[in-house]
Amino acid sequence: MPLDHEDFSVRTSGLPDMGPLVGVCFGNVITLDSPRALSPPGSMNWQEIVWHEFAHVITLQMTRNRIPRWLTEGISVLEEKHGRPEWGRRQNLDLIKAVQEDSFLGMKQLNQGFSNAETLADLGFAYYQSYLVVEYIVEYYGFETLKELIYQFEFPKSMEDIFHEVFDSSLKSFEDGFNSWAKERVRKINVYLPKEESTGPEDSKQARSPLRSSRLMNKEAEAEAMRERIEAQPRDFQAHLKLGVILYEKGEYEDAIIHLTIASDLLPKYGLYPNPRQTLADIYNDQGNEEAMLKELEELVKYQQHAFTPCYELAQAAIEHQDYIKAAYYLERAIAVNPYHLDVHRLLARIALEQADYDTAIREYRLLVFLEVTDPVRTYTDLAEALLGSGKKIEAKQNALIALEVAPTYERAQHILLESIEP
Repeated sequence: MPLDHEDFSVRTSGLPDMGPLVGVCFGNVITLDSPRALSPPGSMNWQEIVWHEFAHVITLQMTRNRIPRWLTEGISVLEEKHGRPEWGRRQNLDLIKAVQEDSFLGMKQLNQGFSNAETLADLGFAYYQSYLVVEYIVEYYGFETLKELIYQFEFPKSMEDIFHEVFDSSLKSFEDGFNSWAKERVRKINVYLPKEESTGPEDSKQARSPLRSSRLMNKEAEAEAMRERIEAQPRDFQAHLKLGVILYEKGEYEDAIIHLTIASDLLPKYGLYPNPRQTLADIYNDQGNEEAMLKELEELVKYQQHAFTPCYELAQAAIEHQDYIKAAYYLERAIAVNPYHLDVHRLLARIALEQADYDTAIREYRLLVFLEVTDPVRTYTDLAEALLGSGKKIEAKQNALIALEVAPTYERAQHILLESIEP
């Protein structure tokens, strides 16, 4: 894994500046950017990326690499959703906007949504619409029909012929059905979005934020504008979120809680920044209300796949309450975002060793052997202790000796060495 994104770009495509791609599938080979190279740090879940790319391996092999990009990407995003509960794309505001503006690409143009995207927002929506089409197929026609559609692309055929064969309808009829399905989903979401409102900045999918304003207003004027919007449309999610954040920044916590709670109720699975639940957690933390803070963070990480800091904080709180199963879960979640954070590995290794979960402890201490640079003696000794606990005396002896080569008087390593050579 290259530690610099440009190295990954050159090794993958032969050219620098390949854009925002962090994983690429070449038939049955996957290249992956290092989590260290991601910008901003902790903005992606590397396990989710691997899962996404592996799904490409399957669909490409099923069609001898002939599957159109919209279909393979849509399936891979669908697989994100099914891989783990917190994975997947949650772009309800983009869906509402697309329905309002009737801006869905036609099926014949959907591939061009990737190749001709002018902004990262356009590219992100091409992924999202492709996923929606695939989800529509699975929901309306069934998963077996999706598999039949994939196999149809193994041989050169026109899209019209394929859709007639699989769905017994024209492309136009299929598109009409999809559009009706999307409108029904928007009706169920039941959130108001002003037609002129941007759903997020165009320069970063992960940083998409409803706080971007087209007008330069001071906080008081903007707060008043948000109140007017809410009065006109009480289900205006973005207005509640903006107003809640402004009130939080002004220290008006009680009013902020009201609007942030409404925002989180309107879109419970909203995972972008700023986030109503994260802001609520910050407020409760400032107020010293740990129970309420942890509750908001627990709800947040249910649907935010790159929530490293909340997961780390939840793990530390769980350890304080001696809930080691919950602590291990949140530490594993944190590792999925940043596998190079030493303290996370140390914590997980320690609680695994204390709970006699030797397999996890050995795995974590082996990783720390490669990552640790400040105290390798302790790390080798810890690994030796975990190996000894699991009955692997020969390996325990080997690691204790490595520690003693550096620090011959280290008593803990001496004791482990003696235990490892006893009959």
